[in-house]
Amino acid sequence: MTDRIVGKLGKLPRKRPEGLHMLAFYQGNPLPVAPDIVEVPQVQDWRMLANDKYGDCTFAGIVHARMATAATLGTTETYPTDDEIVAAYLAYTGGKDEGAVEADLLKYWQTNGLFGTNLAAFAPTDRHDYNELRSVIASYGLVYIGVQLPVTFQDQFMKGEPWALTGTPADQQIEGGHCVILVGYDADHAQCITWGKVQKITWDWLRSYMEESWALITPEIVEKGQYGDMRLEELQADLSKLQ
Repeated sequence: MTDRIVGKLGKLPRKRPEGLHMLAFYQGNPLPVAPDIVEVPQVQDWRMLANDKYGDCTFAGIVHARMATAATLGTTETYPTDDEIVAAYLAYTGGKDEGAVEADLLKYWQTNGLFGTNLAAFAPTDRHDYNELRSVIASYGLVYIGVQLPVTFQDQFMKGEPWALTGTPADQQIEGGHCVILVGYDADHAQCITWGKVQKITWDWLRSYMEESWALITPEIVEKGQYGDMRLEELQADLSKLQ
């Protein structure tokens, strides 16, 4: 699959903001039980979003999240150009191509806005609870996650193979941190968007390398009232106190 180009990494070490509870804390009632399968949203071109030239995967994840939300909710969106994404990324990092911390960037998106939108809210999910993870994908369209990629990821991605454990010492050789969004799943695989493509991930691989996961409440979700029994105002109040 020669059209699959491995991009750059750029997720900095995870951070759990003090004073922000887990997603379940803000749910008036538990999320609905997830279906057995959630299909990947139909997006014609997920785009590389300059992630082949810059370590802007955290920014690419934001734009991919907007694409997934629009496809799921049936809304029409206008997305930034690659030049606009790079400009925003370098403005955020002070001109250095050094990546970003997911929690800090999500807070920035909520408070300051990115690409003409402000994130309504976000909260960490229990990355060890795969029933919750699937329910978040089914309810909100995606999960914004951070993974540590082993050196095997490049060859598997280029060949169009799932990210899977190999049972070799290479599984323990970490290349670096990367941000992707999970947008679908079935019994055998989760499915993420990265470097402009849909990439399958075995659940064992995800359990080994995912180190953070975030539910995003986009303005489109709020506009359509698709946030269920979440105590949104309480979550937003806690987010407003973060430093």
